[in-house]
Amino acid sequence: TLQEHEIAPLSEDASGLPRQLVQQLNCPSEGVSLATQLEFSRNGHVCTRGLFHASEISSIRDVVEAVVAESELQAWQWTVRSFFGEEMARQMEDVYDCEEVLDGIPVAFLQHFNLWRRSAAVRCLTHSPRLGKVAAQLLGVSGTRLYQDSVFVKRPGDSSTRWHADLHMAPFDTNDMVTCWLPLRSVPAQVDGGSGLTFVSGSHRDVAMSFWRQNPQLGVVNLEERYGEGAAGDHHGALDLGDATWHHGWIVHGAPRQKDNDTVPRMAIAIAYIADGVRIRGDDTEAKMDDEDRRSYEAWLSDLKPGGIAKHELLPLVYSGCN
Repeated sequence: TLQEHEIAPLSEDASGLPRQLVQQLNCPSEGVSLATQLEFSRNGHVCTRGLFHASEISSIRDVVEAVVAESELQAWQWTVRSFFGEEMARQMEDVYDCEEVLDGIPVAFLQHFNLWRRSAAVRCLTHSPRLGKVAAQLLGVSGTRLYQDSVFVKRPGDSSTRWHADLHMAPFDTNDMVTCWLPLRSVPAQVDGGSGLTFVSGSHRDVAMSFWRQNPQLGVVNLEERYGEGAAGDHHGALDLGDATWHHGWIVHGAPRQKDNDTVPRMAIAIAYIADGVRIRGDDTEAKMDDEDRRSYEAWLSDLKPGGIAKHELLPLVYSGCN
């Protein structure tokens, strides 16, 4: 049962954000139209244009950049881990060590997990009913909890992001997960060299998704053979500051490489929400999922029983229908 008192109020002393923005983030928006909800149900992804003002995103970006700078080494170490394992990652003492080990290996991005746990300003964004309500509408549920935020920094020359589905990497027994992908810098259209997300429309409704590919990061999948000609090419064009895309937890998606001649990295924060009341996977969780996001959930997963309700202080309730 949803309880309104579970939703912690947002702090108004969030360092780095204008007071007016904090107040706006603390108020639910009107949400999205029925047409947008139907588009999401059909395709598994939508774009919400002008969800924020450009000035709001600029303020948020300034805060995020400062927090990301503090965790740069951890992001590099996690990248080393994904290729060479835990032991090698622990040996990395600085960014130079990581770059040397990864020399010649196509790195798609640097990923920074759960900035909301370290920054009150980021928390104002991730816990915002403004986003939580849209997530609830798209999933068709009455309440949403924050699963994680991830900042993706795609540097000039970084490789393409491989096809994957987010729920392969999450420890939940559910279909009710949605991610808001919010660019912190404008993203050109792909025809102009932009590296926004690309989706395989309708793949979230593939009932065999969790079985036909045990590990979504391995192997080669013929997407056109499975989903039809041209299926692996849907995107939302250029994204201005304040635009956001939303994608279902089972939608297959990826991103092109970042151009070598770009002067600044592409930076986006991905905020994932789950429906309130979803359950944790069973005892075989680790055997059936990719652990790429383990750093995100390892702080709370052992506190919950396999098959139990996903309710934890690190999975905060951000929106309920009674807000």
